[in-house]
Amino acid sequence: MKIKLTARFSPAFPLAMAIAALLAVPSADAATRIKQDNTDPLNQASSWDTLPNAADIAQWDITVTGANSTLLGADLSWAGIKIVDPGTVPGTEPVTIGAGNTLTIGTSGIDLSTATQNLTLGCGLTLQGAQNWRAAAGITLDVAGTFTRSGASVDFTNFNPTAILGTLANDASGILGPWATTGSGAALQYVTSTAGAISAYAGATADVGDLASLTSATTNYSYGAAATIAGPQTGNTLRYTGGATTTALGANDLTLNGLMNAGTGKLTISGTPASPGIVIGASGVLNITSNGQPMDITSNISGAGVVVYSGGTFTLGVANLTNSFNNYTGSTVINSGTFTNAATGSASTLRHRAGDVQPRDHACMRPDPTGQRHHLQQCYAHLGEFLHLHPERTHHADRQHDRQCQRRPCALQ
Repeated sequence: MKIKLTARFSPAFPLAMAIAALLAVPSADAATRIKQDNTDPLNQASSWDTLPNAADIAQWDITVTGANSTLLGADLSWAGIKIVDPGTVPGTEPVTIGAGNTLTIGTSGIDLSTATQNLTLGCGLTLQGAQNWRAAAGITLDVAGTFTRSGASVDFTNFNPTAILGTLANDASGILGPWATTGSGAALQYVTSTAGAISAYAGATADVGDLASLTSATTNYSYGAAATIAGPQTGNTLRYTGGATTTALGANDLTLNGLMNAGTGKLTISGTPASPGIVIGASGVLNITSNGQPMDITSNISGAGVVVYSGGTFTLGVANLTNSFNNYTGSTVINSGTFTNAATGSASTLRHRAGDVQPRDHACMRPDPTGQRHHLQQCYAHLGEFLHLHPERTHHADRQHDRQCQRRPCALQ
């Protein structure tokens, strides 16, 4: 499968944003590797029919005849992990990966949807990309080791209500985190854990109007109508539920860790270009999620941290405004959907002072489709440099080019 990255680029302007097109391997390309009936470390060929790599799904099935407790043996990366039917007595012979080293899971996620045994991950667990965690009724997934998310988001829609998620707990606001969602369309929602049982969060505080209710960084809020804020506001997450509308920040700032469009139309966030706009909250990550409806952010995004997007069409910036740029310090991770940089003009650019743009599986960057097309090498650009993105040209990054540009600045072909 070819994954295409398109963005606006003008050779007339110097590098203004370091781009590292770090694409997660598509789950459609993943091969399934079968765990053998032993406790050999998982980095050893003897532990598998074929040693899994970052493109593969690691699977435990009936090949394993009893409880299976093993170690990673080294830091490993798999596209996903799947438990089917190991052992002989369901529910009594768990799979356990013990403490030591870190397992990185990609967009195939964690699949216990047909599992007959529980899974405990005592190792470190790092997530990359948008992924699904699935679990059958009565099954326990215990994430007991150090848990980190490299700009990842997790969909719990197929996590059975009677399954249990162990160790991972709600944050101070009562949700698992702005990175964790369930449902689709108008039912898209953050999730909460109640003694490990995962369900849609229903405790958001409804805004009284113009986001005046947003006064606590540990509270989740919802609103469903146009809003014009009159001063600085803050919340943990903000979920929109109405039709197409604009939320006008003006010169005020709105501090959030999560922003969700669960409405029926485009959500636009506008603001004065020189103002802080949306400020990344204390978590250091602004998770922006959509149910497929477009989201346009024409205000600034500022603060220390990363912006992570999952959903439909996501547009940043606005045409022909001077000093319109996003100056948050971290990366931009596009997990799914289409990202468009709408800024035009020499003083109106999307830029990041120390970050990169990371389109993941099922994601791309798209400008105005008119203009000359060029191939852009998919590469690791020098961090700290900047790339101005402008509408004069369109360029694409294809995975086949990534061997040609290790540790070199991105360049047109």
